[in-house]
Amino acid sequence: MNSDVDALMSKATKWQAEMRQLRIILLDCGLEEEYKWKQATYCYKGNNILILHSFKDFCGLGFFKGSLLNDEYNYLVQLGENTQGTRVLKFTSLQEVIEKEAVVKAYIFEAIEVEKAGLKV
Repeated sequence: MNSDVDALMSKATKWQAEMRQLRIILLDCGLEEEYKWKQATYCYKGNNILILHSFKDFCGLGFFKGSLLNDEYNYLVQLGENTQGTRVLKFTSLQEVIEKEAVVKAYIFEAIEVEKAGLKV
């Protein structure tokens, strides 16, 4: 665990419970936790995989190479029309995070495989 991310989590007012649960899932998947761009960022062997965001209406996982993921569950969202590679998995409740844990892990492991394969957006 990263102390800067600990501080970030303790300052969060909205989505704190959801972000804490997502953090547990991310670390359980073997990702390295770093603090980049004032956000909790998760890496595999030094390569960025995803970022944990909190917004006004949701919190989410931003997959850097999300456009390369299969998105079997059709949950990934492109936040803007000019966004090329990043896709976000949104959450609006702790219950939703808990219910989708297996899906979250499936996306994470697929993102790791994309990184291992050296695929580019």
